[in-house]
Amino acid sequence: MVQWTREQQKIIDLRNRNILVAAAAGSGKTAVLVERILSMVCDKKNPVDIDRLLVVTFTKAAAAEMRERIAAALEQKAAEHPEDSRLARQKLLAEHTAQITTIDSFCMYVLRNHFQEIGLDPSFRVADEGELALLKADVLEEYLEEQYEIAAEEFQEFADCYSSVKGDGALSSLILDFYELSQSYPWPLEWIERCGKAYQAADAAGLEQEPWIKFLLENTRELLRGYVQVYDRILQICGGENGPALYLEKFSLERERLNALLLPDSYQTLQRAMENKIFEVKPRKKKTDIFDEKLAETVSSLRDSVRKGYKDLREKYFSLSAEEVIEQLAGCSGAVQELCRLTSGFSEQYIARKRRKNLLDFSDLEHLALQVLVDHRDEGDLPTPAAEEYSRYFEEIMIDEYQDSNQVQEALLNSISRERRGRPNVFMVGDVKQSIYKFRLARPELFMEKYEGYSEEDSLYQKVELRRNFRSRKEVLEGVNFLFYQMMQPVLGGVAYTEEAALYPGAQFETLPEEKGEEDCRVEMRLLDAPAREQDRTGEKAEEQWDSDPEQEGDIREWEARLVAEEILRLTDEQTGKWIWDKEEGRYRRARYGDIVVLLRTVSGWAETFVDVLGGEGIPAYAESQQGFFDAPEVQMALNLLRLIDNPMQDIPLAAVLKAPFVGCSSADLAEISAYFRSMPEDYRNVRQGMGFYGAVKLYSEQGKENLLSSKLSGFLVLLDRFREKAACLPLHELLQLVLEETGYQRIVSAMPMGSRRRANLEMLEVRAENYEKTSYRGVFHFIRYVERLQKYEVDYGEAPVLEGQENTVRLMSIHKSKGLEFPVVIAAGLGKQFNQQDARQRVVFHPDLGIGLDLIDGRLRTRRTTLVKRVFQKKLLTESLGEELRVLYVALTRAKEYLILTGGERDAGHKMRKRAAGTDRSGIRLSYPELAGARCYLDWLIPALYRHRDFAPVLERLELPGEAGGALYGDPSSFDLEIADMQGIAAEEQKRREKKAADFREGRAPAGQQEAERVRELVLAAESQFGCRYSWEQSGKIPVTMSVSELKRQAVEQEEIFSLIPRITEGDRGSGRREKAASAEHAARRGIAWHHVLELLDLEQVRIHPDWVREELERLVGTGSITEEERNMVSPEQIQKFADSPLCARMVLAAKQGKLHREEQFVIGVPAAQISPEAQTEDGLVMVQGVIDVWLEEEDGLVIVDYKTDRVPLKSGESILLSRYQTQLDYYAQALSMARGQQVKEKYLYSFSLGKAVKG
Repeated sequence: MVQWTREQQKIIDLRNRNILVAAAAGSGKTAVLVERILSMVCDKKNPVDIDRLLVVTFTKAAAAEMRERIAAALEQKAAEHPEDSRLARQKLLAEHTAQITTIDSFCMYVLRNHFQEIGLDPSFRVADEGELALLKADVLEEYLEEQYEIAAEEFQEFADCYSSVKGDGALSSLILDFYELSQSYPWPLEWIERCGKAYQAADAAGLEQEPWIKFLLENTRELLRGYVQVYDRILQICGGENGPALYLEKFSLERERLNALLLPDSYQTLQRAMENKIFEVKPRKKKTDIFDEKLAETVSSLRDSVRKGYKDLREKYFSLSAEEVIEQLAGCSGAVQELCRLTSGFSEQYIARKRRKNLLDFSDLEHLALQVLVDHRDEGDLPTPAAEEYSRYFEEIMIDEYQDSNQVQEALLNSISRERRGRPNVFMVGDVKQSIYKFRLARPELFMEKYEGYSEEDSLYQKVELRRNFRSRKEVLEGVNFLFYQMMQPVLGGVAYTEEAALYPGAQFETLPEEKGEEDCRVEMRLLDAPAREQDRTGEKAEEQWDSDPEQEGDIREWEARLVAEEILRLTDEQTGKWIWDKEEGRYRRARYGDIVVLLRTVSGWAETFVDVLGGEGIPAYAESQQGFFDAPEVQMALNLLRLIDNPMQDIPLAAVLKAPFVGCSSADLAEISAYFRSMPEDYRNVRQGMGFYGAVKLYSEQGKENLLSSKLSGFLVLLDRFREKAACLPLHELLQLVLEETGYQRIVSAMPMGSRRRANLEMLEVRAENYEKTSYRGVFHFIRYVERLQKYEVDYGEAPVLEGQENTVRLMSIHKSKGLEFPVVIAAGLGKQFNQQDARQRVVFHPDLGIGLDLIDGRLRTRRTTLVKRVFQKKLLTESLGEELRVLYVALTRAKEYLILTGGERDAGHKMRKRAAGTDRSGIRLSYPELAGARCYLDWLIPALYRHRDFAPVLERLELPGEAGGALYGDPSSFDLEIADMQGIAAEEQKRREKKAADFREGRAPAGQQEAERVRELVLAAESQFGCRYSWEQSGKIPVTMSVSELKRQAVEQEEIFSLIPRITEGDRGSGRREKAASAEHAARRGIAWHHVLELLDLEQVRIHPDWVREELERLVGTGSITEEERNMVSPEQIQKFADSPLCARMVLAAKQGKLHREEQFVIGVPAAQISPEAQTEDGLVMVQGVIDVWLEEEDGLVIVDYKTDRVPLKSGESILLSRYQTQLDYYAQALSMARGQQVKEKYLYSFSLGKAVKG
């Protein structure tokens, strides 16, 4: 029998009212919700049939789990009371008809029952994500074409300002982003119309009433209060023992001036007040002044932080008079109204297209259900007869995860409640501290409005707090409470983390037996201190960059992964590892890999690195892929097979399929086929020339040598013909199944490494094919086109998840994925990674409450000026984004049951910690608003919070920072284990482990797995010695049929050593070095790709005309998704500008105006094998050389090739180094271009961004 707490029992028993349950993490809210449902169904006096309850959960998985739990409990109740036939019936209702569902499924239920009331075709279908993405793109493209044809002046001016020379991608993104935001409102078109009127403030009085001005004033007051608090700290130090008392008078005056700025209650008065002098000249020290210099430095640093913040505040937000602000609004009004018109027009056409195809998306489900349930009128909304019917039917509406609701869902469920009849009956449960779905347009303020308005006393609108945590150890909860007491405040996190919001231990853990040692469950912090880069020492701006340069010091991401690997090995050591209470086994045991999860804010890019590094240390690790489905080799092969079934005369898919295991051709075989075709008479070749490589394959199979190759080709062509015949009569998914079965490809990939995932990917492709056939398209051709367009619009499904047989595996997952889960050991990693603030950096910013924020653009003068309204919108978005990040961190830390470990890396950590310490009042109990609002990563919150803890004292001492033993939080009951690690220490530990493994192996103490591996190696060597033979044409066989220019370049010159990450640690550190070089090469490749991608997209003429344009354009490209944040951080605006100013770029711009500039041109040429490798035994073979020329241009007397290079080379010898590396590459480019164009290449250039000049080849 479960013993419920008093609060839990209260929730179970309360009836006939609106109830808001604020359920802390791990408080058992789901169990309480299920018990409440059971108690209502089984109530002796007033039983409620379970199908008379509407239970809304956030996900289908949660709904299914709840349905199963309720059905199982009802089955048990029915077994205990066999005479009660009603209970048996309730079980059946719970399994089949009860509305335990998601909001989307409930909307579907409403529409299926009331389609006729809104004129909806009952055979509608909910389209999948890919189909909708393509449909949107098609409709928007057609809509914009219509607008260009109409050629209205307003549209042309708007398009001129917000499109680019490369097309309408930016304009389309604006419309789509605005459209998506509008869908979170109950009546989207009305909201869009309101946004269009927001720029019509006629006078100063109207301006003061604007919501964004009110936010600006409120936010500014919070910052000013924070500055005043800093000055209180300054004056405390100055007036304290050994303090610099000479500053007291003037700094007191500055404090009073700042405090006086809290009085103005309007923008006008505050703007005028901020024109007055605030800061005095700091007094100079006299010989008679005696004080502690370190305290004086602390005071100066604190004051400088306030001065810098205040200057930024005044210049960005209060430099304009009210009249100037109104003038800006008027200047932007036309653009805003045009964007609203375009978005409304697109929305109407998109809705019409979906209706013609009888398709709905999830947003349609909600909005159409709202039309069924609400009679929307200007004077107010009224319930429809359908809503009245549901209101009478459902005795109670229960909403799980209420903090993640949006306004549409709120309107839907309110329409069927009984509140308007004075009988509120909505039960809501959630935790606003865990509202982390801002990107899904969740509105946590809905929860907070009720939390602040409901009473804990007995009433029709009552709230109940569940504070006791039944998941985690006391030490974990105390650590979380210590941190969030300081960090989570209403101004940022949306809720005050007080005693009412704190976590209280409720879980019972057995005492660790004495013979097993002492428990140490302290929260651990492992901070990676990476060396500062050269540019970091030259200015503050570099500190804002996260991306590291592995060619100088190594990738922080990899080094943190190595730090985490070290922690995992320590945790799971069989002799000294952590003890875990195993509930199933009823005993304590050492931690295993399967107990551990590594939580990351973002999985993309991070998980791959961590999996590789952990695997290198022998730690099994698994991460679900969020992307890469279409790039998976097995999926690519299956798609290539389908391409051939559609049209076999496609060279690249054909070559790929012929080399597949089920055909078995080698590169040499393909070369032989090509050579045989070329050996035929010219007339004969001309007849089959149009068939491409397929013609050569058919020729060889029909007339070539009677050998194994001919047999392979004949068998494949027979199979291909059979598949093509079947394609005419089989559904696509059945055709795909037939292809995979008859080629045996599914069995082949199952035997490969990661076979389970590969097989699952193919099965997922079959499902995608089956779903595709439910769309309005049919056939292999359209499916291939569908997939290619999905890739074009970057719609990816992520690889199929497979964790079977990997129970004892470290899992890596995003914090969002971990919500609702729990793990014995949580490692929250990547805490030094900068927050993603992309939304606030867009060229046009959107806010769900405030509307549209844009720049003031003069299309004729080609000028752009950032407006105050846009700056405020950006500030609002950043503030809300930080609040979300704070809640995300809370979710991560509250997943841990027994052990919580925090890791993060940053460059020059000591310097940054001193800087943070200077701005932190270590005697206080909460971080100041400037500290909270100025954070760029989680460490910017965590480190200042930990400063106040006694366990941080040794770190402060090491950094020579003053402690604060008398601080209010110094003696907090929480306990932390804090450690700063560096690269040398991590590498040294790795070396120790390698040496120990080697010693163990030599002395016969190697683990069984290693002994088995050695035994297999010996067997392989023995087999090679007995069966190995040398192939006579070995060198020719090694020459591939296709090579890239990059491969030829590598073959022509010896690859230089990549700059080492750190000085050589030990001679035996070979494995580490290989990994470092691999990381360096990988990062160098990513950087090169980033540069090429950016240069392909940039309008170089604009760069030449507007020197400050590059940074804005990079931000816009990030905002539109054209480039990633990582790519933006990898390129240098200054180096791009230098290139744009060069004579070579001037020639390129001139060629572009004449239509004679060509970028990213692919080529394929045939080169004699002997030219590739002198060791080739035959001159007859051809090797296909392929590559991409960055830029080439046509001039009167010949062609010019330009190849971009991002290699870091010395200034003195850089030109010769580059030519030695890339001359071969340039020569092949010239050969290919001359053959293709029939013109001479007169000049070849390498443009080195490192040297900042062109190098002639």
